[in-house]
Amino acid sequence: MKKLTLHTRNTVSSVEIPVDFIDCYMPEASAEALKVYLYLQRALLDPSVILSVQDMVDLFDVTQNKVLQALHYWEQQGVLSLDFSDGSLSDITLLPLPDRNARTQAPSVKAEKPEPLPANVRPIRQEAVQDAVPPVDLTELYRESGFADLLKLAEYLLKKQLTASQQRSLGACYLLLGKDPDLLEYLLEYCIDNGHTSFRYMEKVAQTWISEGYRSVEEVKEKTQQRSKTVYSIMKAFGLQNREPVQQELVFIKAWSEHFDLPVILEACGRTMSNLHMPDFKYTNAILDRWGALGVRSLQDVAELDVKREDGKKAGNGRKKASGQAPARSSAARLTDYDGLFAEYYSS
Repeated sequence: MKKLTLHTRNTVSSVEIPVDFIDCYMPEASAEALKVYLYLQRALLDPSVILSVQDMVDLFDVTQNKVLQALHYWEQQGVLSLDFSDGSLSDITLLPLPDRNARTQAPSVKAEKPEPLPANVRPIRQEAVQDAVPPVDLTELYRESGFADLLKLAEYLLKKQLTASQQRSLGACYLLLGKDPDLLEYLLEYCIDNGHTSFRYMEKVAQTWISEGYRSVEEVKEKTQQRSKTVYSIMKAFGLQNREPVQQELVFIKAWSEHFDLPVILEACGRTMSNLHMPDFKYTNAILDRWGALGVRSLQDVAELDVKREDGKKAGNGRKKASGQAPARSSAARLTDYDGLFAEYYSS
């Protein structure tokens, strides 16, 4: 094949794209994700560029969901971070690209798992704990028939030849899952069938399975089916069925699921929507945080708590009327006192 020589006569200002991005991130990214990343780099050069989700929707002629999916994809890759205000995207911060090669060659460090919290302890505001990715030596792995079979299976399912970085990620999964052929095959099928062909994503899934103690396909199937139902139900309660939850939302959902039954979580989601008229995971977290402190474990506990709160409000309003003071709130404002809790949570 004839080698091509590349020249340029450009003298205009240009966007600098890191070599690591081209080598490690570009091959796995979708067309929309690449467009969004390049546009963000362009926006950094010119403060006059109006940066908004709608602006990118109009420019690329795609749906808003496609733009948000692209942003969430880069967030999962560690390329950028997203901040939200009042439930809407407000800030985007481009981050230094993670050094994938250095990461795979670094000494393996086992992340310590925290002791499980007692049932009556407020659960939320904890980060997901995952095992460190083991060092990957492809030269050694190539000698193992199990890894060779895994490479062939991945290339068959994806209908393409894997790059070196993709092979390293697959090698990390191979080591994380104890070289179990059944578990590795299910990992590939699970991710690809759900539309996730990024090997970085597969690494994260493998890390999650190991950190949560899954050691067989049967355990994974049972837990993932249960979790999928929980995640879908919560996203549906928030009216967010048109997208996957982002990592921060999954951290909340996981913490809630460990301490409350699904009906209690959905009740908190419903009250969030009634009070704010929009989804807000932090607000729901504040509700469940307070309920957990008060020993709530079932909808019956919630109902009893509502009765006590209503009785207390009526008594308080009666005392204010007797003293000539106007009540702070009418009975129509039932259960909206989570507004104060919400403000307290954000200021903490």
